[in-house]
Amino acid sequence: MKRFKGFNPMLFAAAVIFLCVTVYSLVSNVTVYVRQRNWPVTTATVIDVAENGKEYNITYQYEARGNVYTGKLHRVRLRYGFGETLAVRYDLSLIHISEPTRL
Repeated sequence: MKRFKGFNPMLFAAAVIFLCVTVYSLVSNVTVYVRQRNWPVTTATVIDVAENGKEYNITYQYEARGNVYTGKLHRVRLRYGFGETLAVRYDLSLIHISEPTRL
């Protein structure tokens, strides 16, 4: 059986690309978390649930500063029922932008 000896530039390039993609993904997720952690939290109500195979598309409404806004979750595996509530964070400068959160 022949043993590999030496440096393989293709394997090294693949490892570098994999490492770069991993670091980029980690940094972007941490950046999103840091940006959203100070957003106010409010309660949203599910107003529509559309089944898409084993996933669901959820539409919810929430109130912020006296106005009602609508948000959507796409390809969610957890099923929410019509009228159920979930916690969402919203951006104070762009109130129509919201993200579900865990309390």
